[in-house]
Amino acid sequence: MNIGFLYEHMEQANLKCFHFYENVEMAVKTVLGDNNKYFQVHNLSDLQTNNIECLFILNDHHQHAVFGQSNFLQYLNNENIQTVIFNYELINSPFFPWNLDIQRTVDSIKNCYQLVADITDGVRLNKSLTTKQYLSKQTNLGVDPIPFEDKKDKIIFIGNIYDEQYESRGRLLQHVSNMGLDIPVEVVKSDYKLPFSQYISMLNESKYVLNPFGTGKFVNVRHYEALELGCRPIQQILRNDDFLKYYPELVDKGMTFESPDEIPTLLQNEYIPEDSMYLEDFLQEIKLKELIK
Repeated sequence: MNIGFLYEHMEQANLKCFHFYENVEMAVKTVLGDNNKYFQVHNLSDLQTNNIECLFILNDHHQHAVFGQSNFLQYLNNENIQTVIFNYELINSPFFPWNLDIQRTVDSIKNCYQLVADITDGVRLNKSLTTKQYLSKQTNLGVDPIPFEDKKDKIIFIGNIYDEQYESRGRLLQHVSNMGLDIPVEVVKSDYKLPFSQYISMLNESKYVLNPFGTGKFVNVRHYEALELGCRPIQQILRNDDFLKYYPELVDKGMTFESPDEIPTLLQNEYIPEDSMYLEDFLQEIKLKELIK
């Protein structure tokens, strides 16, 4: 089978180092094996010339400059090309009204299987799976993990804060900073400009990585980067049936909170590590091979 990978994201996203796009490509190739041929797809010509039979679209749901073109969509549908879309952003958002238009484009693809990021989108669109931002087993973060006991005894957050869509995250971080915890809390606004190597080094040196929700209700890649580095992510969750259906691996594992006032207790409790999970494991679990037959 000829398989294509189409990366669709905002230009600004390049500064965020969306390495989980590469994670997906590496993991898919591992799970599907060497009997297939793999191609990068940038336009309709790539789709046609390489006789693509299955197309993976990796999409932050802010952009559909390629797959949203009428001739591209027409070709997908006329040739009945199997399309698998991994979304990485909240769809139904007042801050990103264009996302609903992009979703209508997705819905117009006849032979399409979509995984969404946000659990409320998952429920609303009746999706059985979310896009898990696990790392691939082949991911190289570029540093050797510092042993936990040698890391700095502090809590760090690195990410976007002050844009309108991150208002609730900003309030939560301010609340945690003012709680008078026994260990320091460092909040770093990355603003899409922090080099990835510096970001990873700062995570690596900290024992705890605070990971509140951003624009949507999902566990983002920062959580899994922290785990890979031997840090302990302090992860915001929702304790409702919908969230736990999509993230059963976080039930009674790791350090999770719904209210930031739970964090002091988390720091005192016995740490129960999460089960190790990589993207290859997840793709096997969802039976990707059977999905694209």
